[in-house]
Amino acid sequence: MADFSGLLLKVIKNKEGKEKYLLYAIKEKWQEIVGEAAAKHAQPVKLEEHVLLVHTDNAAWSHNLLMLKRQLLGKLNEAVPLEEGKKRTYKVQDIRFFQGKIMEKTVLTTKEEPFIPCLDVKRRCSKCGVALMPDEKICSTCARQELAQVRRQIHKILCDAPWFGYRDCVKYLKCDKINFNDVKATMQERAKEKALDKKAKTEEKVFAVMLNLGKKPEEIDDELLTNTLKRWKRRKTNVFAPGE
Repeated sequence: MADFSGLLLKVIKNKEGKEKYLLYAIKEKWQEIVGEAAAKHAQPVKLEEHVLLVHTDNAAWSHNLLMLKRQLLGKLNEAVPLEEGKKRTYKVQDIRFFQGKIMEKTVLTTKEEPFIPCLDVKRRCSKCGVALMPDEKICSTCARQELAQVRRQIHKILCDAPWFGYRDCVKYLKCDKINFNDVKATMQERAKEKALDKKAKTEEKVFAVMLNLGKKPEEIDDELLTNTLKRWKRRKTNVFAPGE
């Protein structure tokens, strides 16, 4: 996509047109940029004057992503295609968040056709040998496999030590904070659901509390466990109350 995108950006002369196309490129890679869990709660909706507007479904996700703004800006600018024959000509300088209901599927007013990339046959993936895009170090398939492997390792580490934070994890595994937070957020949601089930075992409840509160086993007692589960249950009841 990078080669064709660069040519297209060179052809588009007005700034508004360039920003619309760059927003399309960001949307295409959004899940890779923010992670699977965050992508369900936040969507890029507009790019204007180097500022990306992101729509989230609640203030908590706005806050979580705001804390990761520097890393997100770095990943966003890696995803923004380069204009052919030039160095970086456009850079996302800021991200702003606003809240509202996230729709299951964005309705497009015009049909968006896929773009076919040009490959650099002189450079090949060191893992599988296929031709690379101009801006790739390894092919997208191998990159996804590597990322999936890292995410599996993060999952295993959190299963063994659910109280771990990002700084603890990087002592044992090279990973970025966005992917760590995404894996942990997904695990936290699932662990809560299991813990609130009437048939949940004690170890499932304790695991959920350790994972969500960052508590070590020796820091958990019956009072903390009971109060935490009651609080989660109240929140779940409030969120899904009929008529809301």
